[in-house]
Amino acid sequence: MRHILLCCLLLAACAADTTKHRTHDAHTGRLLCEGEVRTLESGVRLAEGEWNFYYPAGGPQARGRYRAGALPTDAGGDSGLPVPRVGREGLWTFWSDSGVVIAEGSYRGGKKHGEWTYRHTDGELRASGSFVDGREEGEHERYHPNGVLQSRTNYVAGKRHGQHAEWDASGTLRFEGHYRAGLEVGAHKTYDASGTLREEGRFDAGRRTGEWKSWDESGRLEWERSYAQGREHGEWRAYYPDGTLRQRATYANGVQQGPLTAFGSNGEPQWEFVYTAGEQRGRRTFWYENGQKRSEGDYSEGKPVGLHRTWHESGQLASQGRYREGMRVGSWHYWDERGHSVPDPDQQFASAR
Repeated sequence: MRHILLCCLLLAACAADTTKHRTHDAHTGRLLCEGEVRTLESGVRLAEGEWNFYYPAGGPQARGRYRAGALPTDAGGDSGLPVPRVGREGLWTFWSDSGVVIAEGSYRGGKKHGEWTYRHTDGELRASGSFVDGREEGEHERYHPNGVLQSRTNYVAGKRHGQHAEWDASGTLRFEGHYRAGLEVGAHKTYDASGTLREEGRFDAGRRTGEWKSWDESGRLEWERSYAQGREHGEWRAYYPDGTLRQRATYANGVQQGPLTAFGSNGEPQWEFVYTAGEQRGRRTFWYENGQKRSEGDYSEGKPVGLHRTWHESGQLASQGRYREGMRVGSWHYWDERGHSVPDPDQQFASAR
């Protein structure tokens, strides 16, 4: 009997500490929120039980329950009072200022828990999915304003895990790929608005790996790249629309290394630059359209150095000389297309002037 009496006294004390709270718009007098407040012995005031929030125009803004929740501030605007997140419990509903339910779902311990749905301001479904202790779990879907599916994603403990796909507003698939614990894994594909595959490759723990390919809007191969641990590694190739090789380069751990070669549409090389540790230095070579070498020489920090030579289109040597730090040094020699020695054309031009 004494225990029952003690419980009754405690309940009475708790009830005495609970008061009704209302906040009104200072200018219009309209009700902005209402609910119960529990005051602790320390003087701390907490939101308890069901609360209702209203837009300044009078329509509903939010409704739900609090357990030891934070109180709303009086600082509101045309969009209404900020609805405190701390202490939300059970079912909550949110409206747009036009009266449409735009979000609805449950909380546990102040965190989203269970199924949630979100809607555009016209009432069309915007998104849906489940939460566990505030983190996404299972399949989540998002929708375009016209009702067409925008994305479908699987989650585990708040991280993407499994298949993820995206569509545009017309329903065309634009992206698909897999995730594991929030990181990209396996094959990933990107499509354009016509549904044409534009890029494809694989990931390993969030980093690109292996061969990646890109296609143009007509489905023709544009380039191929190789990756290792997220960095370009190996050969890179670009192609003309007819599939003929256009350029070729080599990378090592993300740094360009070795020759970069460009080819004409006839498959013959046009020019070639040599890279060392990502910088263009070393041999530069140019060719005529018929495949005959046109010029060749070394460069350092963008300046010609060492022996440089040029050829006529027939293959006959046309000039030969040396550079030092970008300046011609020593004797230079010149030949016509028949192999006969000729004067320096620059000196001839200077004399004519």
